[in-house]
Amino acid sequence: GESLQKYKLTNDNGSAGTGFDAAVNYQLGFKANKDQLLTFSYRYMKSNSSLFNHINLFEQVNDDNPDYRQSNAESLEEQTVQADYVQPLGKLTIDAGLKGIFRTNKSIFQYRNLNALTSGYEVDQTRSNIFDNSQDVLAVYNSYNYQTADWQFKAGIRAEETIIKGLYNENLAQLKQKYLNVVPAIVAMRKFKDQSSLTSSFSKRIQRPAIAQLNPFIDRSNPNFETSGNPDLKPITSNAFQISYFRSTKTTLSISLGYLYFNQVINAFSSYDPSTNVTTTRYENYGKGRVYKTNIYIRYPILDNWDVVFNTDLRRVIFYGVVDNITVKNTGIDAYAYASSGYAFRKGWRANVDFTYRKGGILLPLGRTNGYTASSFSVNKNLMKDKLTLAGAVSNPFTKYRYIHE
Repeated sequence: GESLQKYKLTNDNGSAGTGFDAAVNYQLGFKANKDQLLTFSYRYMKSNSSLFNHINLFEQVNDDNPDYRQSNAESLEEQTVQADYVQPLGKLTIDAGLKGIFRTNKSIFQYRNLNALTSGYEVDQTRSNIFDNSQDVLAVYNSYNYQTADWQFKAGIRAEETIIKGLYNENLAQLKQKYLNVVPAIVAMRKFKDQSSLTSSFSKRIQRPAIAQLNPFIDRSNPNFETSGNPDLKPITSNAFQISYFRSTKTTLSISLGYLYFNQVINAFSSYDPSTNVTTTRYENYGKGRVYKTNIYIRYPILDNWDVVFNTDLRRVIFYGVVDNITVKNTGIDAYAYASSGYAFRKGWRANVDFTYRKGGILLPLGRTNGYTASSFSVNKNLMKDKLTLAGAVSNPFTKYRYIHE
């Protein structure tokens, strides 16, 4: 049939980035008890990144978009301060502290269209913006660890106040969020005489949205697909329950069973506008999820210089969401297996072989990921009394193509 719309394009793109990370710790001990400690910590991180796209369109049919340029310059600065105090009292150890994380993010993005009359590129103010965002996390925590010859109990709680502020759309739109999260954690472990242990635990976790998910910059590197962040995203909270068995003799064995419940997962949600032929993708707090998982890890030394490792993870994944007022359910099995073997030769030589299998799994309420297999072979040599290592590796020598679908 006849094409409703057609065009060809060239996309000249590039990116660059820099980063800096430094930390310092000061620890004060006490003569009365060597395990009594007061620690002060400070960390500074800064990173900058930039990207650009030069889009040229030609052989256009029913498409009047001009050539255009888009650029985005991002910066992230983060400072972390912490004071931690550990007080032992016989079989009980008390840990308490304060922690502050102060993040500043900035994104300057610009969109320019080609003016056919002047042959110059002019800024489109409706698609250009500056996004300023700050995120401060103030936390106080306290934990208690009680240990005997056969038992260990640990319980703790952390309270976090998160303050988010932001400006965008020429400072006409303001972002303000403030929320308090209380995060408990409980662990109980039973030790046995055969060098094995049984552990059960419960913890609550918080995952805050990343700057890329908050940034309202709209990526138009493909004219028919627009991708952007969402400055109104809320954090993800999850509850995790786990029971695990561990034994370390000649053979190391670890078996664990777990259950995770996610509330308000962050998902990239896409919608298609037939009037413009554009698919828009934006991050949203969308849907809930549950994961039932089991993990088995085995390490067995065949000889003193030859060992094998096997690790497998099997999960039953269930996600729920609402699309056009209809509840959708995405469920399936996610399986992972890893096997490796290493042999140590004389004079510091060692050879390793690895194999990985991943079954296609569930990607939030609407998507699925592809499975794959991977293999690698490596050889390394220790020099200068193990202070220097030379290594070489070959990855996937038997794989010509890898098929990806979502």
